[in-house]
Amino acid sequence: MVVVWLAVYSNKLYELEDKLPPEGPAAERKVMRRDQLFAWILFFEGVAIFVTWILLLNCGHSNWMISLCGLVAGLHFFPLGWSIHQKSYYILGIWTCLVAAVGYWLINTGHLIDHDANVLVAYGCAAGSAIDGIGVVVRTRHLIRR
Repeated sequence: MVVVWLAVYSNKLYELEDKLPPEGPAAERKVMRRDQLFAWILFFEGVAIFVTWILLLNCGHSNWMISLCGLVAGLHFFPLGWSIHQKSYYILGIWTCLVAAVGYWLINTGHLIDHDANVLVAYGCAAGSAIDGIGVVVRTRHLIRR
């Protein structure tokens, strides 16, 4: 339910951005470069997950997939936060990497069975993303009211 609400709200943000007056050709080029950087970040994240998946399958450790995908997802928040000037993404990146590392540690040491550790990682990453998304909504509403 939170994800659907955030998706609908992000559409409102895009509509609001479309209503802003243009700031000239230099600003347009800067936005294009930021969009290109965003696309490259997503491309490299996809490649990293694909390579991770292949390596884990070949090494016989497919049980680590969720944790390592969580790590890749967490790492992508650092350049993403820099490219779109969202400071909370750094905190989200640290949180997601930490949850992924704990999940890997729980599996590797045998403290939890693979399934339970993967559930912990998935819900931990989802909770962090949902909380950050709600924070973005609150901060944006505050800025709009000013």
